[in-house]
Amino acid sequence: MKLLLSFPSYLHEEPHIAEVILETGAKINIDRANVDA
Repeated sequence: MKLLLSFPSYLHEEPHIAEVILETGAKINIDRANVDA
C-alpha cells in the first residue's frame, strides 16, 4: 500500500509521522519526502 501525506506549511514544525508511529506501533517506510516550507 502506498500513501501520499500532505500537510500545510504551518504544520511542518511538528513530528506528525513520529507521533503516528508511537501511538499505533505502525511500521512505516518513507521512500521519498519533499518539504516545501
